Amino acid sequence: MKRHLWITALLAALAMVFSGCGNSATNDDDEEGEEKLLDLATVFDATEETQDKANVAVNGSDVVFTVTGVELWGELVAGSYDASAYAGFKFEYKSTGSATVYVQDTNDLFAFLNGSSDGYGAVPGVTEWAALEIPFATLLNRGWVSGNSSTPFDASQIIKFCVTVSDGSESAKSFEIRNFAAYGKKESQAPSDTTAYRVVTDSVKINGSAVTLTKAFDTEYTSDAVKEEYYNPWNTEMQFFAVPGTSLTSLEVTITLSAGYARDNYFFLSLWVNGYDELNWVKEDVKQITAAGQYTFTYTPASALTIAADGIYVGIESSAANPTAQ
Repeated sequence: MKRHLWITALLAALAMVFSGCGNSATNDDDEEGEEKLLDLATVFDATEETQDKANVAVNGSDVVFTVTGVELWGELVAGSYDASAYAGFKFEYKSTGSATVYVQDTNDLFAFLNGSSDGYGAVPGVTEWAALEIPFATLLNRGWVSGNSSTPFDASQIIKFCVTVSDGSESAKSFEIRNFAAYGKKESQAPSDTTAYRVVTDSVKINGSAVTLTKAFDTEYTSDAVKEEYYNPWNTEMQFFAVPGTSLTSLEVTITLSAGYARDNYFFLSLWVNGYDELNWVKEDVKQITAAGQYTFTYTPASALTIAADGIYVGIESSAANPTAQ
């Protein structure tokens, strides 16, 4: 009898041990880093309900961004959130139009590419709930805050999650999220190619005439993503030539890649002219470049485009993915 009681007690103890192990696997545990549903009001505790270009309603792991205007730009704001135990964010969403998603760390603003080369409008508009995963490894540093686009994303110091929807029309816009979570245990990865190389801009020509650049463009990169901005109409500190008060019939940019370049990335002219009416973030003269050397990128519009200082953006960018295949 005692023997049977001893066996019963042992089995009961083992059951308690295995039951405890089962519970720990589903526990909300950062160390495991498998998936964690986020209380957005707690994680992003500095979020304001009324923002310049959005009204924000947070409820648990759900949030709704709304606005009536040309652009929706909504932000979840944190003092600093450490998601370094995870591979990314995931949620279900609905959006009235194509959206751009950004995640900001304490250094800079990073765009979610979602298979694109720059992330702009990369999240499609949907009227039914759709799943979206945002791997931190795919985020692209835009360099808009620090001016240095080579700094990698730091998931241990996240301060903002941003969404923007813009179609150029004054209309009601919304981006809805439910079940916002950090997901996936961060896997150790083989180190990526961080060999340094330089991108030197030799000339920028408009209508066949070289413009005078007020900055020497000679930048070192250690990643696939190059971003050289020659004229940015929204940032007075990044307007490096005088825009001719004339029409645009041709644009030509010549760069040199230093001897350290040994990749197979796609380089292209990044161009915006007069917003949605004419050219909206087009990628022109895409070239897959596999060796160092001098390269010229050209754009010739079908007909002359009238340009002004507040209506043109000119840059050279690159990515590992072919932007024309998106």
